[in-house]
Amino acid sequence: MTKRLSPIVAAVLILAMLALGVACGQAAPAPSPTGQLPERFVFAMSGAGKSFNVAAFMSDLVTKYTTMKGSIERVTSPAQALTMIADGQAQSAIYSAPSILGVDEAKRATLRALFCGAGPEGSTVAAIQTTAKSGIKTVTDLKGKRVYAENPALIFFGPMMDAILKTYGMTRTDFKWQIFSNADDAFRDLKEGRVDAMFYVIGTGSQDLAESPGGLFAVPLSQEAMKAVEATGLGYVPDIWPKGTFGNTVDTPTVSSPNVVWSSPKMTDDVAYAFTKVIFEHIVDLQKSQKAGEGYDKKYALASWVRPYHPGAIKYLKEAGIWKAENDKPQADLLAKFPTK
Repeated sequence: MTKRLSPIVAAVLILAMLALGVACGQAAPAPSPTGQLPERFVFAMSGAGKSFNVAAFMSDLVTKYTTMKGSIERVTSPAQALTMIADGQAQSAIYSAPSILGVDEAKRATLRALFCGAGPEGSTVAAIQTTAKSGIKTVTDLKGKRVYAENPALIFFGPMMDAILKTYGMTRTDFKWQIFSNADDAFRDLKEGRVDAMFYVIGTGSQDLAESPGGLFAVPLSQEAMKAVEATGLGYVPDIWPKGTFGNTVDTPTVSSPNVVWSSPKMTDDVAYAFTKVIFEHIVDLQKSQKAGEGYDKKYALASWVRPYHPGAIKYLKEAGIWKAENDKPQADLLAKFPTK
């Protein structure tokens, strides 16, 4: 004769079996941090570089810790990605501020920042680069020299160079202002003496120059020059090219453009809040995941002021003690210039 279980014991067993089933199957999504969230959170990204990899990790955090499913939509250019965000076809993208110059002006005005990545691993650093044997040690030493100062694909470099020169009492006519279109060829010309200096982003070309017989020298900028570049509103701010990175032998004052995690007013406050909260509550995981992740930190969250910050992101940044009272003024100034319609 089979002995029947009491109703209480049976209920306990059923609950235990359900718990075991969840444990053995796929983990349920974590509850959303706030409000009603959409099914998907889409990054629009081009290429497969550092920012793409950071976006991929952020996408994984979204999937793991919210009810949204993070994904990446591959595009052909930053302009296409940022246009998709302005149109509400994607939620976010990670690019430096000058990238918005390729977007239609009306749509460009609607873009909003969630937070930034900066420092050596989260910024695009630009510097006047020359060879160690050139004799060029300061900006004024460029007088009479041949300088690659402008690239058609980076239209903002010309105005930045003009701002630098003005602080030293110089203009384009003080040296042979030259335009280059291919960075690899330009670095080769610099190594082989066909040009004396170039103003460009640091990277593998800089490292290659450092390892050549002529070596690398980064021309330091004065505080006034760095501030003049920042005042152009093109998204570059004072920074340091650290010793030991891309062949540089000494910490060098120059300028950089922090990466911005972009959004638009079409993103609801709930989504902006939830996304920002998830990233910063798991910021250590992002930092450990890859070298570029180290550029995302509370101290860099508000590194760029070229567009207003999203109110949903601000809500979390205030809760986390990142947004301070002094941030209200630049936010108000940007909102007056780029109002939400």
